[in-house]
Amino acid sequence: PCATSHSAAVASAVRDGLKKQGNQVQCISLYANSLGVVEDATVRGIPAPTEFHPALTDHERTHYYDVAKSGLAPDVEKAVNLLRWCDALVLVYPTWWFNVPGALKGFFDRTFLPHVAFRLPDEEIKNSTDTGLVPMLTNIKKIG
Repeated sequence: PCATSHSAAVASAVRDGLKKQGNQVQCISLYANSLGVVEDATVRGIPAPTEFHPALTDHERTHYYDVAKSGLAPDVEKAVNLLRWCDALVLVYPTWWFNVPGALKGFFDRTFLPHVAFRLPDEEIKNSTDTGLVPMLTNIKKIG
């Protein structure tokens, strides 16, 4: 969450390295509303990361299986569009208590949705995978 943290430095190094190799890079900060993150982007002359609110809304909690069909919140729609755009996904985060930070868990909860990241199987394709789930973000070939 801090612009001067080790994770922020790693994220900057990853972004800069990928750009130097000629890759197109888009960033989402789960702490974009942090003044330090916005100031760091301004000082470095780069666009501030897309803002994302990691907490599920009441509507998202009660309509989890059909929220992607009924309309996504604007910050979720932007994030989902970036997930559909990319061919590689790099996650930079500290490990807290042997797990991802709560904000990253919230990102997964709000974006890796049915009808976005996967689809529940139809009767005729139930045996398409071991789980029966149909993957939908197949554009993502690498995760780091």
